[in-house]
Amino acid sequence: MRFLVALLLVLAALLSRPVAAAPLVWLQIESRPSRSEAVARAEEYARRLPDLGPVHVFASGARWHSLALGPFEEDAAWSLRRTLRRSRLIPRDAFITEGRGLRHHVWPEGPLDGLDAGTIARRIAAGAPLPPSSTSDEAAATDDAGMTAPAPAEPTTTETPTSAEPAPDTDRETLAEARRRERNLDRQTRRRIQEALAWSGHYRAAIDGAFGRGTRAAISRWQQDNGFAPTGYLTGRQMEKLLGDYQHFLDAAGMAAWNDGKAGLRIDLPLGLVAFARYDPPFAHFAPKGESGVRIVLVSRPGRAAALSALRDFFKAVDLMPANSEALIKKGTLVMKGADEKRQSRVFLRHFNGTLKGYLVSWPRRLDALMEQVEPRMAASLAATGKATLDPDLATDLDPEGAASIAGLEIRKPARSGSGVFVDEKGMVLTVPDLVADCARVTIDHDTAARVILPAEPGRPARLEPLAPLAPAAVARLAARTPRPGERVLIAGFSHGGLLGLPSVTDGKVVLPLVEEPVTEGAALMTLRAHLLEGDRGGPVLDRSGRVLGIVLGPILEGRHLPRGMSYAMGLVPGSATVPATILAASTDIRSDGSERPSRAALEEMARNMTALVACWK
Repeated sequence: MRFLVALLLVLAALLSRPVAAAPLVWLQIESRPSRSEAVARAEEYARRLPDLGPVHVFASGARWHSLALGPFEEDAAWSLRRTLRRSRLIPRDAFITEGRGLRHHVWPEGPLDGLDAGTIARRIAAGAPLPPSSTSDEAAATDDAGMTAPAPAEPTTTETPTSAEPAPDTDRETLAEARRRERNLDRQTRRRIQEALAWSGHYRAAIDGAFGRGTRAAISRWQQDNGFAPTGYLTGRQMEKLLGDYQHFLDAAGMAAWNDGKAGLRIDLPLGLVAFARYDPPFAHFAPKGESGVRIVLVSRPGRAAALSALRDFFKAVDLMPANSEALIKKGTLVMKGADEKRQSRVFLRHFNGTLKGYLVSWPRRLDALMEQVEPRMAASLAATGKATLDPDLATDLDPEGAASIAGLEIRKPARSGSGVFVDEKGMVLTVPDLVADCARVTIDHDTAARVILPAEPGRPARLEPLAPLAPAAVARLAARTPRPGERVLIAGFSHGGLLGLPSVTDGKVVLPLVEEPVTEGAALMTLRAHLLEGDRGGPVLDRSGRVLGIVLGPILEGRHLPRGMSYAMGLVPGSATVPATILAASTDIRSDGSERPSRAALEEMARNMTALVACWK
């Protein structure tokens, strides 16, 4: 024992002499989740190793505090590490570090408080004076909850930054030593390594602290991607880089667990970027912090997995979700992704025992690099903590702008909307040209984008070709005849812009089959007596056999205004340049039950099934 004490005294004397020309490093002993626990361990080490100087405590992230000896010259640090490990005075997984992950000095209290390990080492090496001792308030800036201390009182931005790249591997730590180090890791550290590997995109399995084939392969992939030999075992420097980079991400986003007893869920959220704002059941809203531009909406409502399709349709209409969003429902989980030139948004919802819980997150594109790391962590951490869902009584009063929103989420609205008629089995639609002219995007039935083919001459319909497969429930069959004055007709259309879900069916009567002006090829004008709304424009006009006579134009045509309760309609001639031959009338009348004409109910169903909702987006 006396020999060991003498050896430590000699090493301490040697290691305490910094040489300005040599880079200084630290011997990191262990990490603890709170300041108080780390300080208690440091005091214990100080009693066991009284001749090696203070055991420093650094805040190494949002929740972790690390114990370190130093700073020393690198050769001396490795010698000291070997001696202390062989004597079992420090853990076998203690390692040498340049201090990149040791962010703020917090103990012992004194002139080093608030400085990071790299700044301390560089100043000692350069012989520069250290700042005055901090006040007791500053010394207590890091609490047991793991909150990091405020920025140092003395700016350090002028210091030469430490490279974020890993120092080259040397033969100082062999593969055998790396294996022994791993055997001595506690489960908490093993889980953190798996979390860091999952964050870096190299690990996809459970975070359980068990290093099996999956973890070993993930370590090898991470080593290869970062310029190290893919051994599957982390050296001390590799572990420092992996955990340091992960901690830097956590610090940048302020990732922390959010337990919401009212919503009955737990999730990790970037609380450095958002702050809780209000409840508007079934949502909990988080507003951006500062100028982050990030918005998060937690979802908690009763429902079975089948209700995910309704939520998918709802979120597609939410203004925060880009119009081109894609959705997938599989095994009780809804995943939606969408992006435009300004924002990127994601929805993740899961079915938990009769409840649906999850989130919508949206961020500006300048934060893509950070948020594409944050969002998978949110999804992986989502868990139900019970059957509780957000109670409607928690709702907050909305300001006047909320009239265009549902539960605090603004609903995206088109510049204008109307109707059209399906004319073939692939979902082609005919509608009025001015409804779809000068639109940035045109959609059929809410979310199917369409290519617009406008007519070359006035008086003809516009044609919409869906860009994704559509299977309409019914397609139009044209009457191929001139309607008779006084003939009774049915008109189908989305009178209220799709808010009712299904088209309305209105009774009407043909007043004049033709307008006096010359008729262009493929179209003829007629006037109808019917109480129609703006959303009915483009909808089909059917005779009593279910044939389509034309489509609604509206009460105004080239400056003419018809009396109230009347509308123009565009007659359709099958086989013309704008009306495909595929929708020519069949040789026999439509019958539903052997009678001469379909029943009223059958006609209404037929009319609704062939009518399309058409929207113009700016």
